[in-house]
Amino acid sequence: MLLLSLFVSPQKQIRTNAREYNSWTRQKVCGSNLIIDLNEELTPPSGCDLCIVGTGAAGLALASELIKTGLDVIFLESGAFRKEAEVQALYESVVDGPCFNFQGRSRFFGGSTNCWIGQLLALEDQDFLHQDWIQHSGWPLQKTELLPYLKTALRFYNSDQLNFDSDLLKLFGLEENPFDPALLRRYFSKWAPRPHLQAEYLPKFETSKNVNLLLHANLTRIDLNSTLDQVQKIEFVNNEGKKFSLEMKKLVLCMGGIENARILLANTRQIPQGIGNQHDLLGRFFQDHTQLMAGFLKPEDEKKLQEHCFERTHNGLLYTPKFSLNFEKQRQEKLLNLSATIWPGNPDTILPRRVLSNIRRLRFTTSQLISGPAFDLVQLALKNQALQIEKCLHPSQQRISVSIMAQQEPSPESRILLAKKRDRLGIPQSKIQWRPTVNSWRSMVRFAEILQSQLEKSALGKLELLPHIRQNSKHWQIFMFDSCHPIGSTRMAKSPQEGVLDTDCRVFGISNLFVLGSSSFPTGGHSNPTLTLSALAFRFFDQIIKPELEAQEKMP
Repeated sequence: MLLLSLFVSPQKQIRTNAREYNSWTRQKVCGSNLIIDLNEELTPPSGCDLCIVGTGAAGLALASELIKTGLDVIFLESGAFRKEAEVQALYESVVDGPCFNFQGRSRFFGGSTNCWIGQLLALEDQDFLHQDWIQHSGWPLQKTELLPYLKTALRFYNSDQLNFDSDLLKLFGLEENPFDPALLRRYFSKWAPRPHLQAEYLPKFETSKNVNLLLHANLTRIDLNSTLDQVQKIEFVNNEGKKFSLEMKKLVLCMGGIENARILLANTRQIPQGIGNQHDLLGRFFQDHTQLMAGFLKPEDEKKLQEHCFERTHNGLLYTPKFSLNFEKQRQEKLLNLSATIWPGNPDTILPRRVLSNIRRLRFTTSQLISGPAFDLVQLALKNQALQIEKCLHPSQQRISVSIMAQQEPSPESRILLAKKRDRLGIPQSKIQWRPTVNSWRSMVRFAEILQSQLEKSALGKLELLPHIRQNSKHWQIFMFDSCHPIGSTRMAKSPQEGVLDTDCRVFGISNLFVLGSSSFPTGGHSNPTLTLSALAFRFFDQIIKPELEAQEKMP
């Protein structure tokens, strides 16, 4: 299956420009550009126009524009060009609550695009609106303000400019909807053909004349001026703890959905509660898309099912059909935004270890287990055993699974905090207090019921829901998982009483400190965040960097 190839070989080999790390030269000079490994005895620059911390999706989107300018730019990257256990360990966190998956983070050049498989999907119009049945919902800007930058982001990922619904439905001849349009909406996600950005953007760093890259550079301290309204300099260290400092005109944090909040919370020397935390909102409203395997689909019309529900390719690009609730139906039943994907394939298990881990983490007693999820667990275990026997008896028979991804309702109790334990560089570890509300479970179960009914009415197939997929399922928290999409911990808002960042992604009250990435999202819908966070990076360049460049060009 083509989708499987995205998991196992999205890039067979990082381009030779990156070289094998052990043979990487101590200092490579390309024109006036430096790529410096701070673990060696080297002296980095002491100042720049713009410092960007992190080389993931947001950082490299900015880099793609900055290398065309004359600005003096420095990127700080905690790692080098491949995963190093010592560097990756700096991500270690304390988890308070349900099991949280950290597999989606990579601490080296390219950031989490090194382990990202490339799914692109834009937020929907309603995700930007306040919805009175979803607490703390809505963005301080409209989707129309992001549309031109979404197109730029699609080009950045080498995708096409077709929209995600009507254009692609027409392209694949799927205008006729087998479902009731008042209930289900159809569209596609796109897949970046080259999702690992290191291969494409390291050569551009090597040949740039204005963009500098410092490797093994770990940001530890942000120093503000005496009035606490501007960053003056930062301090960063290499793997051995050797300190360096840097002055800049602007500082942009692109460290990820958890680390952005962590580093601001940890900088308490001048502001005891942390930078940008004057209203105790930094780290709050932490979200991740909740994920649930709903059940198995038995086809009635295999050709029709494949036509409407299985992945497609066009001009070498991959597209995956998705289904979500019609917004009016969502509003009527006061549900969160959700999507479903129908996957052909045989799951290894439907009783993952994370379920058992959640039982331990949520500290269920024996009596609670007996009165609550024990029946569901026994049923799942029996079903799991039956699946394994069936796979042995009929190895060629393919199971079709249905999975649901849902918006998490923003809650101030779901948050990033600082743990007592510190990493080896002396920074407190993040403490992740992930708290999905019961609205996530209620919405996913109701959506599963609607899917079950619509699939049967459309004669596509019969959906057998797993035994715990019901509204009265006790201790529902153990069955839901995150999607490696950390969102919301430095939320954008109209005022500092409502969030951490203004609409330009500037930390309220600090004129030259900005935060880019999914941590800026007030709400996350059900869509993968990478395309939108990249669009925000292009918007930042267009609205903050570009006007200053144009003004400089006009100066005599």
